[in-house]
Amino acid sequence: MDTRGDELNTVLKLRLDQFDLSTRTANCMHVEGVSTLGELTEKTAKDILGWRNAGNKTLQEIRYLLGRVGLKLSDDRFPVGAVDQKLLSELSISAADV
Repeated sequence: MDTRGDELNTVLKLRLDQFDLSTRTANCMHVEGVSTLGELTEKTAKDILGWRNAGNKTLQEIRYLLGRVGLKLSDDRFPVGAVDQKLLSELSISAADV
């Protein structure tokens, strides 16, 4: 069994409504039909900036959220910020698995 792959799939399937996001960011993602971290990782910065009511603050919040779990937007070279070990622990996921 590939634990790392299983853990990554678990992270990608996490629903965005589980995270503390600003109302604007949450509304933008809802309107665009983006509901999981995996769907968010398929987006580019240009995609997000093209959303109605989304600007640089929304983009930075999304990058920070993804970076906290070791993920990134599809056109980013690296995750933004540090992986949040406490958050991963709360999600029962090892940092080595993402």
